[in-house]
Amino acid sequence: VGGSVTFPLSVAETAYYLPMTVSEDGWDWSFENRLPGGWWCRTPSTDTGVYDMPYVGNDGSINVSEEPIFSGGVTITGVRPAFQLDLNQVLFLSAAEGGKSSATELGEMAAWRASSTEVVERESGTVEVPVYKLTLYDWGQHSGFSFSTDMTTVAAGGTLSITYSGSKTGDNEYVSAMLCDSEGNPLYYGHVAHDSASGTASLTIPADVPAGDYVLKIYAEQANGDFLTDYASSFSTVALTVTDIPSSDPPVSTDPEPEPQSEPEPTPQPEPTPEPTPAYVVPKSGDATNSAAIALIWLLGSALIVWGLLSTRKD
Repeated sequence: VGGSVTFPLSVAETAYYLPMTVSEDGWDWSFENRLPGGWWCRTPSTDTGVYDMPYVGNDGSINVSEEPIFSGGVTITGVRPAFQLDLNQVLFLSAAEGGKSSATELGEMAAWRASSTEVVERESGTVEVPVYKLTLYDWGQHSGFSFSTDMTTVAAGGTLSITYSGSKTGDNEYVSAMLCDSEGNPLYYGHVAHDSASGTASLTIPADVPAGDYVLKIYAEQANGDFLTDYASSFSTVALTVTDIPSSDPPVSTDPEPEPQSEPEPTPQPEPTPEPTPAYVVPKSGDATNSAAIALIWLLGSALIVWGLLSTRKD
């Protein structure tokens, strides 16, 4: 195909890349349940160019045309182009619709969706087929990304602090995160930052993540939306241990409860004897000391009265 970006498949390529089976009647080239036909192969005709062109029919079988390629200037059969893809450039597959778009809030993660489904009408009936989109490694635009974190252990529902640099800016440019199991299979996906070349951001581990060992992958990504190919840097990874959510309830004792003890009866105490109130003691008339004091007081009082009378007469 000489460096063409897209091209029709040849008969040999169709037989090689698309499934076929062998029956009692020979080769069965039908792949109706995978890819319906109605398109030309690029294998050249053995005739002068208008007959014997191979094509894939509507039932998925490979046929040779017995009619002219064009009828009245209108093509009877269409074209289904193919392209070559280096699988080493494929970072991962995800659901073509609603896969990455389920993670809408920065710093939060949503459950990973490996594929979406599409209902396709076949001659045998309606079937659901898986639909994927690709995320390809972009060594040119996203090769300078790096990140670091000091945290390697976090509780479910807890938050990691992530420092990043070398990411691209733009409406569809993100720093993305993928939480994988120990074998690298994606479990959760989310965006850490948007339209930012460098900085520090937070990432919350979902609360329903079971305790265990995981791999956290951080990378710069051009996320283009449903059914469109995304482009990203290589993964930067860190081994992460997730622990159970700490309980906020007080610890529960496993010791048996002690049997209730009856309080002892109080010992009756004797009532205190009241102190006697001291009485005023009137001096006894026979007491010589007291009698002398009383007499002295009486004489002084009489003298004062006499002095007062004499003073009145002088005036």
